[in-house]
Amino acid sequence: MAEVMESQTRPSLEMLAERIDRAVQAIARLKAENARLAARVAEFEQGQSGVDALRAAERQWATERKEIAGRIEELVAKLDKLDG
Repeated sequence: MAEVMESQTRPSLEMLAERIDRAVQAIARLKAENARLAARVAEFEQGQSGVDALRAAERQWATERKEIAGRIEELVAKLDKLDG
């Protein structure tokens, strides 16, 4: 009787051990994938902050261009008055 139970228990334990091994391997793969994705997210966030900085610089440049254009128009108007 004990031999019968032992012979039935061994395959169950072996199957359980195999399932545990597969689960451990899957967890290891998922941890590696998680680390890779975390690195990509960090790269994206750094790139995004760079894009934000470029947009801010572009807005500043546009503002400066408008100010310079206004000054030039004022100077041209003054020169026209001196000529006229």
